[in-house]
Amino acid sequence: MRDLLEILVEYLSRGEALAVVTIVSHEGSTPRTAGSKMLVDRRGSLVAGSVGGGLLEAAALEAAPLVLESGKPELMDFDLSGELAAGADMICGGRLRVFVEAAQTGDFEIFKGLLEKLQNGTDMLLITALDGAHPGLRVVLDMHGEKGEPAFPVAEECRRAARGALGALIVKRNDVCWFAEPWLVPPRMILCGGGHVAQAVVPVAGGAGFEVTVLDDREAFSGSDRFPGASCCRCVPGFTDCFRGMKLDGKSYVVILTRGHVHDALVLEQVLEAGRAGRANQQPARGPGRGRCPGTHPCPGGPVAGAASGIPAGVFRARRRRTAGEENGIGRFEKGGCIAAENQI
Repeated sequence: MRDLLEILVEYLSRGEALAVVTIVSHEGSTPRTAGSKMLVDRRGSLVAGSVGGGLLEAAALEAAPLVLESGKPELMDFDLSGELAAGADMICGGRLRVFVEAAQTGDFEIFKGLLEKLQNGTDMLLITALDGAHPGLRVVLDMHGEKGEPAFPVAEECRRAARGALGALIVKRNDVCWFAEPWLVPPRMILCGGGHVAQAVVPVAGGAGFEVTVLDDREAFSGSDRFPGASCCRCVPGFTDCFRGMKLDGKSYVVILTRGHVHDALVLEQVLEAGRAGRANQQPARGPGRGRCPGTHPCPGGPVAGAASGIPAGVFRARRRRTAGEENGIGRFEKGGCIAAENQI
């Protein structure tokens, strides 16, 4: 979703208005769910995104230039269970409501501010009036409340509803429907090790909605050309302090893929320490995505570690021991009473 926001901000910065088409409610079997978006230009051409294709997307593309010209938003209802949908060989059979609104150059600051907040790591809530006296009115709020934030009549109601929902939803108050849309900072996956397994993981993680960072202590294994789908690639001096300058929190997922158990242990020790610190300072989870893995799995207060090397995460307490063999590149540590040795390559 943030990629669409970046595109929208780029167009507005150039003085080009776009229509924003959003599914605001759905029931039954629909091609996409509430919160799905697409951007359309004045010619009715698709710029980015999708609301599901087929007849409904074609109708929205047709309506978008008219909304841009008039400046008046439009609510469109689609029934995909009728004869028209069946005649067009559409396989979905639900109903949905689509909101088409104009994002004019005068809206640049509000969308730019939303993007900057997300880039700074703040979960946000965008509230849009769907009807009433001011359809299309937008309000951007901190998802969890912010001191000094201007009062807004439905702010807390929308926050509470959004925190308990899996996505965007409609909140009705005083005969006005408000579309409450959480914009959440995506979870971050940190791959420690830049080998061939990491190369396979990066595109999968990116497709699942993670922002991916790759760390390795070898320049040849940490270049951005090796990981085109990663948000960040870093060559670290070593794995002893590989997270320097990085914040590990409840939205951080560490995958340990180094070239040997010695390095695995060093990384895991740091992750477990960050987890202990996180639990010591843990605040009650607030909002969707906070303290949860992508999907529905609850996560601990600190970062989640996955040890692809075979060292079980969460139960390993490493203790480095110098041995006569260490000078020959052999590391030695204890795992719950067992001794493991690994050649360092």
